[in-house]
Amino acid sequence: MLHQKDIDEEELRERLVYSLLGPSIRLAAASGLSLKKVTELLRIGYFHEFRRQGNSLADIGDALGVSIATAARLSKKLKSNFFRPEQEHELPQRIEYMLWAEPLSEARIKQVLPREEAQDVEEALAILLDQERIYEDPEDQGAYRLTTRRGRLVREHWYSRVGALNSLLGNLLETVEARFFSKDLPSLSRTLNFRINPDQVEELQRFYEEVLWPKMVSLDEEADENHHHVRLSIFWVVDEEPKK
Repeated sequence: MLHQKDIDEEELRERLVYSLLGPSIRLAAASGLSLKKVTELLRIGYFHEFRRQGNSLADIGDALGVSIATAARLSKKLKSNFFRPEQEHELPQRIEYMLWAEPLSEARIKQVLPREEAQDVEEALAILLDQERIYEDPEDQGAYRLTTRRGRLVREHWYSRVGALNSLLGNLLETVEARFFSKDLPSLSRTLNFRINPDQVEELQRFYEEVLWPKMVSLDEEADENHHHVRLSIFWVVDEEPKK
């Protein structure tokens, strides 16, 4: 736990939440979303989090101060467009990572993911099979295995992009929690600002493709049964600054 002489934990958490809300508010304001719409999205987000924790509709209604009917409406809305990015990206990615360790049957996967609906797990497995990221091993009682351990989930559909954004922000949150409240967990947060010539932009991409990614693959292949799980997020933007 973080020890600060000039701030208590409650105020620290409020400041962190405010900082994390900042990008969302900026995007909402730039997009012309009303405060009413943003409040509705916040309510759906709260519902989603409480649902993840396994709470019933009645418990969630009490926590949010809404009726059962309103909680049911939020549930229905979440399972439409709001839930598809997680179905099509995050849940398959989680299952794929589970299969890195060992092959698992569909029944076992559902046991390991008790908070996920059985139908959602089945749809995630269907996505992985359709994209040939996993296969069913007939010699191992139908257990699922990875076709390769080197896949990168880079797809252009907006559902996949939103799912990738959710994964990135989830990693950001865990890094924030580690750096402020769990100092014993190794973590790193750095923002690098540097100048680059226009003809060097592609060199950044090549650095990732030819240097960083192969190194991550090598580390993963060398990991033994005592391994740790590292979540590394990388993103950059190249701004065109006025010439001086």
